[in-house]
Amino acid sequence: MRVVRFWKTESVGNHFVLVDARDLRGADLPQAAIELCAHRFGIGADGLLAVEPSDRGMSLRMFNPDGTEDFCGNGLRCAGLHGHLEKWVGTSFEILHGGLWVPCEVSGGRVSVTLPPATFDAASVPTSLPAGQATVAGLTGVPVSTGSPHFVAIVPELPHDETFVRVSRAIETAPEFPESISVMWTKALSPRRLALRIWERGVGETFGCGTGSVAAAAVWARQAALTGEIQVDNPGGPVAVDLLDGEVVSSTSPTRVFSGEVSLSSRSLLSTAAWPPTSLH
Repeated sequence: MRVVRFWKTESVGNHFVLVDARDLRGADLPQAAIELCAHRFGIGADGLLAVEPSDRGMSLRMFNPDGTEDFCGNGLRCAGLHGHLEKWVGTSFEILHGGLWVPCEVSGGRVSVTLPPATFDAASVPTSLPAGQATVAGLTGVPVSTGSPHFVAIVPELPHDETFVRVSRAIETAPEFPESISVMWTKALSPRRLALRIWERGVGETFGCGTGSVAAAAVWARQAALTGEIQVDNPGGPVAVDLLDGEVVSSTSPTRVFSGEVSLSSRSLLSTAAWPPTSLH
């Protein structure tokens, strides 16, 4: 057993267990994520964030509760706030995440990250479907990658529980998406304000998704011929998405909720050198 310090963090209700990656050097991070993110028997979270300072800023790896590694917008903001509060970085720095150096700004508790524009290229998602609109499990949407793959469906009303769970789960695991996919049910409240119901791959329903908010805004902006800022109302709070020429800036106000210490089992402390690092789609 090893006792490790952790911080519980959240951004628009998307909640994470954050640890210093140096405390888990050589450990099985996917197994640690499964253990720490478990509700009832663990801390309970939508993912594990393993962070540490670097010469250029800081680095982040994010693991879903099922142990799969992913790219995470809200995780970036939580990591950025943590690095700033720990004085690893100042107010403007970069985070290495998923093979990409992501610019990050902290201002008065507001954290913004700058990402490349969304891509609708089928190979980048990845999907066996042609680029553009498609119907999967009876739901029509657009596959898109914003660092993580999303199926964005613009709907007149957000779904009820039974439809949401049944259809979202079917799309997440559909053979058309070999690496699985998250599902963003998206309702337009006005030309520049959207509402989401979120199903994240490897997690299930969540209160917030940073890359999913960007994906929803990108699909809506493409459909409505818009640029500039769009507010995306996640169940846990709003994400401001600014669609600029050649890049996207998304902002929230993350928090560190509490900190503590946790004991990891011997399974999580076994090294898995064969585990592949994630790559940015």
